[in-house]
Amino acid sequence: MNAIVKPTSDASATPSQNIGAKARRGKKIWVSLLALTTIPLALWATAYAINNKPAPMQSEKHQSLPAVTVIESTPGAYPYQLTLNGEATPEYELKLKADVAGKVTEVGKAFTAGAQVTKGELLFVIDATDYRAALASAKQTLAEADYALQQEQREAEQAERDWKRSGIKTPASDLTLHKPQLASAKAKFEAAQAAVEQASNNLARTRVIAPFDGVVVSRSLALGDYVNVGSEAGTLYSVEAVQVRLSLTQQQWGMLQQGLPETVILRSIDDDGATWSAQVVGLDNYIDASTRLRGLLVEVQQPLQQETMLLPGSFVEADIRGVDMADVLKVPASAVTAGGYLWYVDQDDKLARETPEILFAGDESIYVKAESAATLAVVRNPLAGYTPGAQVHPVRETAQ
Repeated sequence: MNAIVKPTSDASATPSQNIGAKARRGKKIWVSLLALTTIPLALWATAYAINNKPAPMQSEKHQSLPAVTVIESTPGAYPYQLTLNGEATPEYELKLKADVAGKVTEVGKAFTAGAQVTKGELLFVIDATDYRAALASAKQTLAEADYALQQEQREAEQAERDWKRSGIKTPASDLTLHKPQLASAKAKFEAAQAAVEQASNNLARTRVIAPFDGVVVSRSLALGDYVNVGSEAGTLYSVEAVQVRLSLTQQQWGMLQQGLPETVILRSIDDDGATWSAQVVGLDNYIDASTRLRGLLVEVQQPLQQETMLLPGSFVEADIRGVDMADVLKVPASAVTAGGYLWYVDQDDKLARETPEILFAGDESIYVKAESAATLAVVRNPLAGYTPGAQVHPVRETAQ
């Protein structure tokens, strides 16, 4: 059997097909060569770009550091400022107590806690029946004593005349002349007078009136209550004036100017914006044994008639100027931490701290003793996590 031989593709391909195959092989070779050439070039360009990256600008460096707000503070001379505080107290505080015993038969309309009363206004009345009777009895006793005294006076006069007419040369005894009897009658008359005065006063004390213009702070009795002598009925504060005792330490009153001001301005601690002009009464001539403080007493007249009433019990403060001090650094109150540190930025823009000697405070500022004459870049609001020597970006703020 004869074998059948199949012709090969090359043998059977046309001339045009052979030419296309060769072209495709040439294209693949060209692409491969191009890839081998461009890849090294791309790698070289990338390495060059990385190695020749431009240096970051200075502002980018600052953006990477923590920003710190600082205030430039230069040492100078400042007047010593004392900010003192105290409580407004009435000039007089009266604990009302019953002077006589009895049943309360009337309570004045104004005798109510918080109400204002005027001098002479009725507060309460105690049953006066027994006291009127006592006064009547005392008056009767006085009349009898007066009658007895007059009789003794006549008896004494008559005895003296009789002795003279008798012609007896020896002196008469005091008993003969009725001198002891007359002295006894006089003493009884004076005792009766005192009894009438006492009974009259007791009767008057059954009507209790306000001794001054004031405010009723408390009332501890009611209509129908029975009160004894000394029973507390209430408390009154006078309103003619209120006083404030501003306490000073030994260092503070040593820094006062020799001549005290005539007036000071009091500011309310409770009510923002309320102020009062107070007259300086004087500096206490003693030091409190328990607190070791000395008081500067000031007084406000007619406190309830002010534009804003200054009520007893209000807390107030006052600024008083003292002597001038040199080499003082004024810093914001927020610049001194609870631990007593003052943070600042040095010439290398690094954090540093010191423990300043605080001289006084005022106007939302703290005045400390300057360690040198150089200007200090004080950190306005230091944070708890600050570390000395840390690099920062200071943002300077103009001092107020």
